Amino acid sequence: ATRNKTIIIADDSAIDIPEDDESLVHEEAIQLMERAIDYLSPKDIRLLRLKYEEGLSVNEIADLYSSKVNTVKMRLKRSRDRIAYLYKTLQYHQTKRL
Repeated sequence: ATRNKTIIIADDSAIDIPEDDESLVHEEAIQLMERAIDYLSPKDIRLLRLKYEEGLSVNEIADLYSSKVNTVKMRLKRSRDRIAYLYKTLQYHQTKRL
C-alpha cells in the first residue's frame, strides 16, 4: 500500500502526495506543484527558497531584504496560499481532462 506524505502549504490547506518515489501519482503531484510555483513572482519564489530550502529564519530573510519581519511573514503566507489555490485548480483541471 502506498503511504501519503501530507505537505502543509497554507494555514488551512494541505496536499497529500504519495511517498512512493516510483508512483506515477507522485510524479504528477510534483509536476503540479512545480507548475503552481511557476506562477509566483520571482521574488516570492526566492523568499520561499530562502525559508524552506536554505532554512533561513524570517528574521534573517527580513534582514537580507531590509524589510520588516511582518512583511516577510505576510509574503510567505500569501505565497503558500497562492500555491495551494493554484495546485488545487491545476489538479481539478487535470482530472477533468481524464
